[in-house]
Amino acid sequence: MKKNAAIILLILGTVSCAGINVKNVRENSNEIDAVKKAGLIIRISRDVRVGREDYVRSIAHWIAGLRPEKNLLFVSDSNDKLTYFAGDDERFYQVTEDGDYLKFKSLGVVNLYIRDNREELKKIVDGNSLDGLFIYEIYGVIANEMQFIDYDTSLVMLNKKLDVIYMDRQHFNDDTNEIDFDRLKIKYLDSVSDRLTRTLIDLDFLEK
Repeated sequence: MKKNAAIILLILGTVSCAGINVKNVRENSNEIDAVKKAGLIIRISRDVRVGREDYVRSIAHWIAGLRPEKNLLFVSDSNDKLTYFAGDDERFYQVTEDGDYLKFKSLGVVNLYIRDNREELKKIVDGNSLDGLFIYEIYGVIANEMQFIDYDTSLVMLNKKLDVIYMDRQHFNDDTNEIDFDRLKIKYLDSVSDRLTRTLIDLDFLEK
C-alpha cells in the first residue's frame, strides 16, 4: 500500500465522555505503550445515512484541536472488507436480544476479521512502517422525526503482529428537541468523535 494513500496526522492517552460510558474489554498496557505510530481505520455499516467521509472529516477536526504525542495515520483507501460491515453478525459489538454484551463472541468476530483480512492489514502496517493499528467501529441511528440519537462503538487496537492489545465498547443514546436532520447529524458526529479522541488521550496518543 502506498504511503501517500493515507493522510498522516501527528497526534498525541482516559475515557470519560460526558454521559458516555466506555468499558474496557481487553488492555495490555505494555504493548500499547510500545506503539509509537499507528494507523486508524473507520469501520461502519453500509446501510447508514452518514457516510464514512463524514466520520473521517469530523474525527480529523477533533484530532487537529489536540496536541500530538504519537503519530496517527488515517488509512484512506483500504479495502471495503476492512471499512464496512454488512450485518449485525459482522459487528465487533455483539449483544443478546436483551442488549447484554457478549464479550467472547465479540472477540471472536474481531479475530475472524483479522484472519480474513490479514494480508491487507499487513500491507497497511508494513507499507506505512506502523507499530500498531486502530479499528474504530461505529453503528448509529439518527432519528430526527423521533428526536433522538443512539449509537454504539468499539475501538480495537492491534500490534504490528496483528494481535489484539486493546478493545473497548460503548453505547450511548440521547433524546433531543432537534428535528432538523443536518443539525442532529452534527451533534451525532461530534459525540462519536469526542468519544474517540478522549480514548486516544487515555492511551497517550493525544494531549489536551
